[in-house]
Amino acid sequence: MTPQPILMSDGMMLALLAGNKTETRRIWSDRYATLGAGQLLWVREAWRCRLIARGQMRIQARADAAEWFAPLAPDNDLTLHPDQHRDAPWQVAMFMPKIASRLTLRVTHVKRQRLRDITTVDCMAEGLRGADLVGQYGRLWDSLHKDAPQRFIDNPEVAVVAFEVINRNVLDLVKGRKAA
Repeated sequence: MTPQPILMSDGMMLALLAGNKTETRRIWSDRYATLGAGQLLWVREAWRCRLIARGQMRIQARADAAEWFAPLAPDNDLTLHPDQHRDAPWQVAMFMPKIASRLTLRVTHVKRQRLRDITTVDCMAEGLRGADLVGQYGRLWDSLHKDAPQRFIDNPEVAVVAFEVINRNVLDLVKGRKAA
């Protein structure tokens, strides 16, 4: 099974890092029909490259300002010129290369359900805390899905992906490399 990317917003990243997020809901597609237990997902988040030197790039996450190093190697999926990324502007999650990812999710199970079947317990697994969790989740969902038929009120079919968080780059896991 080839590891697949998954996008996370800043708020979702903070919940993952705090250990509060163990589920995510995504609009159902054929991609999720083939996703199963044990599959690895590498997390894409908003990021920037702070410096490139000595064969490494220093990555900074927007969500928590954390910094880490990622190697520039022939097998990476990033093409950069050394002068191009000294304190570069923030990049959206969609453009984070696999080599720069700091978190991997190992899928524990996937199920298909209607979005509005979400429960308070499910909302907590999504990383939410506080009162009126289903209402909070509906507002969060609608902030990401503004158009019909994907809004919370439309009750679309979603994939519920449960996972465990691994604080390592997916390439380190797949290739058995030591974490930096």
